[in-house]
Amino acid sequence: MGRCSTCRDSHECHVITIAGFGGLPAVKSEHLLQDVREQIVAYCRAHQLEKPTIIGHSLGGTLALEIGETAPELPGRIIAVDSLPFPAAFIMPGITNVEGSKAAAALVRSMIERQSAEQFAKYQHDVAIPSMVTNPADIQRIADLCGNPIRRPQRRR
Repeated sequence: MGRCSTCRDSHECHVITIAGFGGLPAVKSEHLLQDVREQIVAYCRAHQLEKPTIIGHSLGGTLALEIGETAPELPGRIIAVDSLPFPAAFIMPGITNVEGSKAAAALVRSMIERQSAEQFAKYQHDVAIPSMVTNPADIQRIADLCGNPIRRPQRRR
């Protein structure tokens, strides 16, 4: 935990960095986000933080929203920066509720399960990873980390 240099004169700041981010080593956990959410709630309670404003960036924004859902009495405000509050609506804009999200997830799951390992790896390499990563070398590196058997030949110069 640390202090924010830009607002330390007017606010008490508690900076949280999730293991595996910000240069911290990753930890092995079957339920990392649930564990982090519970640790943040416990931290706020242990330090008797009264209605804190919880600001989260990206995945932290999702965690902030989950804290608001699971411990609604805790936050005074939630600010999610560059985060997706309802990821299903981003993927399929017509989805507006949990039931629709579950149905879409079941559909995507069944589509993935019908693919061969090679088809799935090709989709990950050619579509999914490039939608989030721009450097071709990083695309291949991430595909390899994911156990992707697809290797693209390197262009000769």
